[in-house]
Amino acid sequence: RVSASDYSPKSIAEVDQRFSRHTNWGQTSVFDGKRLEWDDDSFDAVFCLETIEHLHDDDCRHIFDELLRVTRPGGFVMYTTPNEERLEEHYVYCPSCDCEFHRMQHLRSWSAEQLSSQLVSQGYEVPYCRGLDLWNFQPPTERQWRFSTLRSWLTNSVLSTLDKLFPRPFPQQRMLTRNVKPRRRRNLVAVASKPQPQLAVSARAA
Repeated sequence: RVSASDYSPKSIAEVDQRFSRHTNWGQTSVFDGKRLEWDDDSFDAVFCLETIEHLHDDDCRHIFDELLRVTRPGGFVMYTTPNEERLEEHYVYCPSCDCEFHRMQHLRSWSAEQLSSQLVSQGYEVPYCRGLDLWNFQPPTERQWRFSTLRSWLTNSVLSTLDKLFPRPFPQQRMLTRNVKPRRRRNLVAVASKPQPQLAVSARAA
C-alpha cells in the first residue's frame, strides 16, 4: 500500500487523480513543514526523492527526523539528491531583482560523506551511500537505440532476471554492481535504515 506527501497541494491533487483508481493507493497529505500526518512506525519503506538539496539546515534535519519517525524499526528510507553538485555552475541572473539564484532553486550540495554523516548523527544506520548514475537503470528511448545500447540493455535484462531468480543481499545485486560506474556519478543515493530497538537485559545481583 502506497501513500504520498508533498509541500504542494497541486502536486498532491495531481498524484491523487493519477493513482486513486489503484486498490493499493493509500492516503495523501500536504506536508505543512512541521509534522507528517502518519503515526510512528507506519511504513516499511519511505522514499525522499530530489528534495533535500532544496532545504535549509534546520528544515533538512527536521525532514530526516520525521521520515525516521514514520518508518518502522528495520525499515528503510531512500534519499536521492545531486551528487557533489557545483551550485555556481547553475546560477542564473534576474535583472529585475538584481539577484543570482540556482535555476532549480537548489540551496545546498551533498557529498556521500556529508549525507552519510548527517544521517548517522540523527539515528539512522547507513549501509549504502554513494554516487551513481540513475540513467543507467532506465530503458533506452527510441532515439538512443544503437548496437552498444542494445548490448547494454540486453545485459541489464539478463542481470535483472538473475537478481530476481537468485537474489543477493543488498548492495551486492548484479544489476547495481554493474551500473555503478566510477566516471559518471551524477546522482547520490543513500539507503538508510531505522535501527531495531535494543532488548533490555536485566541481571540480578548475585
